[in-house]
Amino acid sequence: MAELPYMQFFPADYLRDTEILSLSAQGGWMRMLCSMWHPSRRGVLGLRLQAMARLLHASEQTTKSIIDEIGDCEVGKVEWSGDGERVTIICRRMVRDWDKAEADKQTLMDAGRRGAAKRWGNRDANSPPNSPPNSPPNGNPEARSQNIVSDSQRAHEIPTIYQVKIYAASAPVPISENCAVAFHDTQQAAGWITKHGHSIADWRAALRRYASAWNENEKSKPRASADHRQSKAETEYPEPKRKLPRL
Repeated sequence: MAELPYMQFFPADYLRDTEILSLSAQGGWMRMLCSMWHPSRRGVLGLRLQAMARLLHASEQTTKSIIDEIGDCEVGKVEWSGDGERVTIICRRMVRDWDKAEADKQTLMDAGRRGAAKRWGNRDANSPPNSPPNSPPNGNPEARSQNIVSDSQRAHEIPTIYQVKIYAASAPVPISENCAVAFHDTQQAAGWITKHGHSIADWRAALRRYASAWNENEKSKPRASADHRQSKAETEYPEPKRKLPRL
């Protein structure tokens, strides 16, 4: 919330909480709230009485009466220093909301780290995604195969043939059903593992790449000319000989 240039304002709650204040106290409380929104204060405003008077553009006597009114009506929490020269005013709701926002932010960060740890397996949750995973000791091939199996088990999703066909029909560039079936059969036979031994993280992107190669392969196939097709048809299905009529 430190970077937020605005704060949540609930007019109904404000009017209900300040309806017992005088008009001057309502305006003073609003200026205090705006000053409390500074990220270094977090809903707490502590100033000397002279500085508070300058903030409210009022005399010290008027400022003290406004502060006393806010404290007596329990709109805000007011704490005076022992010598009465410094006052601390606290907006309980702003402090509570700010602490909740910080807690929610930390929760999201922790969830992101846990998700990264689950996604990258043996990688440390605090390490960046591009850091290499823990390599097997002494290049043991059995350990490498175990890593490949665990990576396969971490695949995001293994689609059914029906899911592949549905996505192929609705893809940005439509993919033929034959291509979708060939893709699914190929990946199913390979265990949905790439040639480098890693699981396919996004099968939709893999299908689009497969379809691109499929289309290029179809374009590269030689096509018989019209004359060749006609001669072939004449060879396979010759026209029957006609008998000439006798004169």
